[in-house]
Amino acid sequence: MSDADHEPSRTKVPMPIATLDDPHLGDAARNPARVEGIVAGIFVLAIVLMAGFGAAYWQNWNPWILGGTMGAGLFLLGFGLTAWGKYLMPQGPFVEERHVLASSSDERDAMAAALVER
Repeated sequence: MSDADHEPSRTKVPMPIATLDDPHLGDAARNPARVEGIVAGIFVLAIVLMAGFGAAYWQNWNPWILGGTMGAGLFLLGFGLTAWGKYLMPQGPFVEERHVLASSSDERDAMAAALVER
């Protein structure tokens, strides 16, 4: 017998498709261009603040300027990444078809024999 004879058929699981009139979707999903602009603006502001930190460090400015620019830049970077993941990335759950992971009876018998032998 070949492996093709033992291979069971794959189970197809339907994946629901979200529509824009779904009440679970917020305004961000209905206006992705606006959200992209807001997130891009947050990233640009974060880059500017981190560049300000670099300039402040290079010029040896006051420590509160160093801390303020670095803290605000890192905060906006984290906020932008979180907003990007929440509003711009596809939302799951996702189902991927794959082969059956169960071993054949011959493989199970061989494994049991190897364990008993040890």
